[in-house]
Amino acid sequence: MLSIKSITLRPKSGASSKPNATSFYHRPRIYISPEGETVMEHFCEGRHTRPYTQYRKEVLPQLFRKLGLNASSIKAGWSQKAGCSCPCSPGFIVNKGEVPWDIHVTVTDKYVREIEISGTV
Repeated sequence: MLSIKSITLRPKSGASSKPNATSFYHRPRIYISPEGETVMEHFCEGRHTRPYTQYRKEVLPQLFRKLGLNASSIKAGWSQKAGCSCPCSPGFIVNKGEVPWDIHVTVTDKYVREIEISGTV
């Protein structure tokens, strides 16, 4: 079972003076990375081998609960190109529900007593 080690909240990507909640670029993103993964490991292998089914079942419910979000009203789909048009930044794109930030999550297979949360709350 994966545990969340840290959560970083950031303003939604693509924010502009004319927000359009239905626009692909205005939908919040959720990026999940394993603890200790280096940039080189991410680019050489990690970005192509993310266990997104496991993330959906184990990490997203923990995340929404910790942030006080209604998990049953949120729908998020996995995209290999969540961050840009190349597959360098895979993640979940929130298609339905109120998530006011882009969220970066670090996960571990170890027990975590207290989750570190930083960024815009």
